[in-house]
Amino acid sequence: MSSSGLRRTWPQRLVLAANVVAMLAALAVAWALSAGESAVASINRVELSASLTPLEASDLKGGRAFNVLLVGFDSAANLDPNDPIQIGRVGEQLGDVIIVARIDEVAGTAQLLSFPRDLWVEIAGLNREGKINSAFAVGGPAVLIETIEQNFAIPINNFVSIDLSGFEGLVNVVDFVELFFEYPARDWNERPSSGEARSMSGFAMPNPGCQALQPTNALAFVRSRNFQIQVDGHWRYRDGTYGDTDLNRIRRQQIFLEAFIGRAIELGARNPFVLKTLVEDGAQFVTLDQGLTVQTLLDLGRTFNQFEPSELQTYSLPTEFGFVGSASVLNELEDEAEPLLNLMRGLAANDPATVGLSVRADQARLAEAEALVAQLKSEGFDLETPLTGADTAPGVRLEFGPDGAQAVQLAEVALAAAGVRVDSVRQSSLILGREVLITFGAPDAAEPTEEPQSTPTTATPAPASAPTSPPTTVTPGGSTSTTLAAQSVRPCP
Repeated sequence: MSSSGLRRTWPQRLVLAANVVAMLAALAVAWALSAGESAVASINRVELSASLTPLEASDLKGGRAFNVLLVGFDSAANLDPNDPIQIGRVGEQLGDVIIVARIDEVAGTAQLLSFPRDLWVEIAGLNREGKINSAFAVGGPAVLIETIEQNFAIPINNFVSIDLSGFEGLVNVVDFVELFFEYPARDWNERPSSGEARSMSGFAMPNPGCQALQPTNALAFVRSRNFQIQVDGHWRYRDGTYGDTDLNRIRRQQIFLEAFIGRAIELGARNPFVLKTLVEDGAQFVTLDQGLTVQTLLDLGRTFNQFEPSELQTYSLPTEFGFVGSASVLNELEDEAEPLLNLMRGLAANDPATVGLSVRADQARLAEAEALVAQLKSEGFDLETPLTGADTAPGVRLEFGPDGAQAVQLAEVALAAAGVRVDSVRQSSLILGREVLITFGAPDAAEPTEEPQSTPTTATPAPASAPTSPPTTVTPGGSTSTTLAAQSVRPCP
């Protein structure tokens, strides 16, 4: 852990998140699981037995728990030559989306941990460092698998990949995906590295309301890195500043994923005949490792046949911006990442080692906070001496990020057992991973300044439609602003 007590300043924790392509690939495979051997057997295969970690014999008895590496590679080879995504491409196949999925048959859970493509790591077998997406470019899936295992001590048991046209193919299977747009929206880069301002993905939604996204516009939406909304006749990015954040991007993609699954279920995706169509149409775009057997897929299909979109637990590896020479990169925030990595290593979601806690306290309540730290340490939580003087507002408050709903529930239970009353619980977009910030405010106020809020019942972030008014968050500059663009898109009612 870092020595600061409060692991790092929250506004520094911007994460470069992956997009939804690999998630859809995984779900297409999952839905295929009960569609029959003929459909599954038609999927392309790649031999990776020398790189993948084999499952232990004990893992094969009574239900499997294993990790699948999902890669959405950045190849536009099969897209329309006039697609805006083609601009500037020279044929590379970078690992644009890198996700480790933890599948647990017994618990019936699926957890996805996204690795940002600009993450700076040691590239396996090359004796050099580089961005993690370059591992796929220089050595294909084998080098990427070995890079993840060596840098993060996560076993990779299976592999799934898909390209950009594969995403369009999967959307085409369900005809369209409906999303509600509160405002007109577009992708628009006002400061491209060369040339005039233009759309980088081609996404455009001129009308608000419930809209059907066809495959091309759906791909443009999930890949948008310059998402704008039109408010009172003016185009603006999130918080009114230049540029969008990739943290917002992954939230929009998760909303799209929820809508995609809902659309497929609406069409009857739980029916084996519909599943068969879905898989046969998308099989040409999906590649699996040779060891991911048909029987394993069929077994998983039976286990997850009733899986609901809200049950998918999605996380992003916590990172911070940095530079290597003049190149902008992302560096892992090791303390914040460790709880999430522990999930991928097989620890149960209710294990204290999968939750990151930080404590800050008003000077007058420092002794109380220190006693809590000692108590939580004895229960297996990893945290340090509280940071003092950070907040003097009254009450005991818990803050958690979009990925931390399940973690904050564990923190609440731990504090209740320690005899600490929690006055309020709130979500902050600036907290990453399964981190929870505990604040002991000033003791001289009889009542807390905010009404307590109930916490979500699952680890999946609350949908964007939940708030009745836009949430207020702290921006890197220290001011508050409303995240209109972040919540302006949601699944249709």
